[in-house]
Amino acid sequence: MDPKKPSAVAAYLAQIPEALQNRATVEIAAKTMFCPQCRTEYEPGISQCVDCNVALVPVLEKQEADPDMKLVSVFETSDPGLVAIVESVLNDAGIDFMMKNQIMQDLLAGGRLAGFNQVIGPVQFLVRPEDEARAREALTPVHEDAASRDDDGDEGDDR
Repeated sequence: MDPKKPSAVAAYLAQIPEALQNRATVEIAAKTMFCPQCRTEYEPGISQCVDCNVALVPVLEKQEADPDMKLVSVFETSDPGLVAIVESVLNDAGIDFMMKNQIMQDLLAGGRLAGFNQVIGPVQFLVRPEDEARAREALTPVHEDAASRDDDGDEGDDR
């Protein structure tokens, strides 16, 4: 094939206006709407947030990070299975959270041999103070299950 001659695909694409090439992407992006208050994403065709009762917008404004934001610990565990469950519960409840020590568990060779890395401690789930009550309520069944497993003699450092 002659390197100076465009391929058949390139020649075909050159005939299609760029606006039409990107049309599907633009149409999909234009139909997705968001609530400016709770930041929930909505299916195409929805125009108002059912929770906040406000009009949806096509693009969310960027949130500025607050470096001085104080976070509250709502759950600690050394059980990797509970980490996944707590993460799922908080996501389903729409609660923003941060996990502290999760990635560090397997560092320094000790890893999870003693339940958690003894140098850094268990995985902690942190939320904003205004979300603490909702997070604790959503996590009540997880706390109760962890407590019953501790009563049965299972290991755990779940709070």
